[in-house]
Amino acid sequence: AEAPVSASPRPPMPERPAMPERPPVPERLRQEEPERLTPREPSNAHQLRREAMSEVRRDLGREPVEDKPRTAPAQSRGRMRSLEGTPQQTDSRMVWIGVLVASLFMATVGGGLLASLLGLALVAFVVLFLIGPFIGLYGKPEIKHERFVEPVDGAQTATIDLNLPVAEARVGPLADRNNLIDADLVYYGDIDFSASGLRDRRVTLRQVNMGRNLGMFNPLVYMSGKEKLVWDVKLNPDIPTELTINAGAGDVRLDLSEMELMFLKLQCALGAMKVFLPASRRRYMATINGGAGETRVTVPRGALLDMDVNGGVGHTELSFSSDSDARVRIRGGVGDVQIDLPPDLPVQVRASVGVGDLNLPSRFRKVTKEERFVGQSGLWQTDNFREGDPAVIIEYSGGVGSLKVR
Repeated sequence: AEAPVSASPRPPMPERPAMPERPPVPERLRQEEPERLTPREPSNAHQLRREAMSEVRRDLGREPVEDKPRTAPAQSRGRMRSLEGTPQQTDSRMVWIGVLVASLFMATVGGGLLASLLGLALVAFVVLFLIGPFIGLYGKPEIKHERFVEPVDGAQTATIDLNLPVAEARVGPLADRNNLIDADLVYYGDIDFSASGLRDRRVTLRQVNMGRNLGMFNPLVYMSGKEKLVWDVKLNPDIPTELTINAGAGDVRLDLSEMELMFLKLQCALGAMKVFLPASRRRYMATINGGAGETRVTVPRGALLDMDVNGGVGHTELSFSSDSDARVRIRGGVGDVQIDLPPDLPVQVRASVGVGDLNLPSRFRKVTKEERFVGQSGLWQTDNFREGDPAVIIEYSGGVGSLKVR
């Protein structure tokens, strides 16, 4: 492994000239179009992010930022490589399995001599592509191992964007509190690692310029390689953080149990993802967009959060602990959603199920009488649920899958 990559300071950026003030709107237009001219209220997610950031700034002895735009950082630092040409990340295994299945289908049931010849030609092409690096048809991609580090260096809050590639990924707490992020990566292509800002630090880590070597699309290259593609990323748990993670194809484990989160957004893709959320001192917003795989989210004891879950194609599972205070909005996808709750936790469920099923334990009683031609709809709650007290409130809007509460 090479020595850690750290960012070096650059000269301060010149200040932009002040923009002229917008002239006031005439009173006549205000009377004719009051709705268009009235500013819209911010969404719940944006409002929570602004409130969390303002509370953090007050605790740090700084002014709130509700009415102040974010200015350009006074100093930029970072390492950036080959930012041109960032192709979409895909799971090559699924692509080549589909090609192989289509080829066999054409060869067996396509009918006619021409279809059989085309099918056999495609099968031969797939076989030659898979064994090509081992018989000298083309080379293997270069696997790199490198470490990327950004020190705290006066940062009081952080906005971190992680774009995980087609690889196994692990995100966890950082033991060395002098660093903001410490990433140990085994990868191919190049890495964009950049940081900007001083007290409000913004860090980006992503894979770019994956190259044009055919071997990077061949799953046998990585299965037979000595080094496994792994991203091991450690984050400072003491810095209030807004965290965005875009997962690629592979197993992902996110241990955020010690983080001081202000906002969290997860974008799942292919593979299994396990997420361990923190019990933060402040209520925070978490958005989880499911993909084509399995997503498991664990909410700890005493958690304070609002969570939006958009179901994907696979299985989504949420596990809550005692004393949790959470508002959960779930939009079902094609797969099923399972929610595990302790027996003593006050819970309210408002559900509107389409094609799928709704399964609730016997301790839930229905408090509304709503009838639908298709599916189930209504409001259920436990006997110990009280309006205004800490509880888990679930709003479910179903898709094709089912909702199961245990």
